[in-house]
This record gives sequence, structure tokens and C-alpha cells, in this order.
Amino acid sequence: MQIIIKSDTAETTLVAGSARVLGQPVGPSGLSLSGSVATQLREYLRAESAVNTDRGNSRSAIAWTVNYEFADALLAETFAVTHAADVQRTDELRLVVANPGGESVIVSIPDTVIADVAIALRGVAVSVTYTAQGGKAERIVS
Repeated sequence: MQIIIKSDTAETTLVAGSARVLGQPVGPSGLSLSGSVATQLREYLRAESAVNTDRGNSRSAIAWTVNYEFADALLAETFAVTHAADVQRTDELRLVVANPGGESVIVSIPDTVIADVAIALRGVAVSVTYTAQGGKAERIVS
């Protein structure tokens, strides 16, 4: 799986897949994705039950962790202290699941904001956990 944040002028790969390559994000692990809508509870006098109404305002929440490995500790440390400031945080988030035998599955989450980037440094390895929120997740035909 790949996770990409994409704007009209830039595209940043936040997850490159499961193959280990020095300096590239490997994962995701611990992927969680939820979609919700705003609801309104309407209660009526002497009614047998209340009524829930879907008010729209679809939104998605997503979190995942990736791991990076570097050739030496200095590269890992430099990445760890600069990545949170350098990462593109807003625009369309795309989840791409490649199917070697057929079409890829692409899910788009518009108006995404990466709200948190948590980084853990362990020698030459860096773990990054992203937490993001966006609009309604929709499947794109590829």
C-alpha cells in the first residue's frame, strides 16, 4: 500500500509500501481508518422511539505508522528532528493498494489535514506515526 498526500503543485509519498529501502517509508503498520457523519437525535412527545437523522458532513479519520531505516545515525537523527516541520500537511490524501493482477484500488480523502506527526528515533531507525482528518473517503476508479 502507498499513502500519498497530493496537491496541485506537490506530491509527497508518506508510505512507499512494504519493500525495505534505505531512507524510504516502509509500512503502514497499525493502520486505522474511520468514517463518520453528523447525526441529529429527534425526540417527540409520547413517541415510541426517537429518530436519528443523517445530517451529512461526512468526515474521515486515519492514523498509521511507518518505519524508516538510514545508513547511519546522523542521517536518522537529522530526519527525526526535521521531518515534522518538512512534511506536507494539507490537501488530498490517497491510499493506493496495488493489485499485480489487475486494477489498483485508490481511495481519496479530500481536504485532509495531518494533525499530528509523532517521531521516535532508535539508532538508525525512525518510526513516524501520522494522524489525519479529512472529508468523505471515496473510491476512485483507476
